[in-house]
Amino acid sequence: MVLNSNSVIKWAVVLVAWTLIVFAPALSGGLLEYDDAFYITQNPTIHELSWKGLGEIIADKEHRGGIFPLPMLSFALEYHFFGNDPLIYHIDNLILHALNALMVYALIYLISARIDLAFLTAVLFSIAP
Repeated sequence: MVLNSNSVIKWAVVLVAWTLIVFAPALSGGLLEYDDAFYITQNPTIHELSWKGLGEIIADKEHRGGIFPLPMLSFALEYHFFGNDPLIYHIDNLILHALNALMVYALIYLISARIDLAFLTAVLFSIAP
């Protein structure tokens, strides 16, 4: 099967659209007590956006930041500008999930050179929350 770059891009756009459509209902949800309280609403580590707060995010021993410093930094920025508005957190997570699905698509395509396998693998990845 001979593919041109337009086919690869077309299926990448379909993948992103698919991911956004599947998880669009999450945009109307609120913050959950399951883990959002631990990571966002009751997490003093992200409530102060400063150099000191950044150090605490990186060095946090309660695993609120220490293991996941980039998501915690993202949460700190979102909390600083938007407080506990769940829409912002959901939009951010949806965009990151779509980008991760694109990376799966690209990786499988680079490994296999098969757009069908890459697309199917990325679609299956994209439906996993």
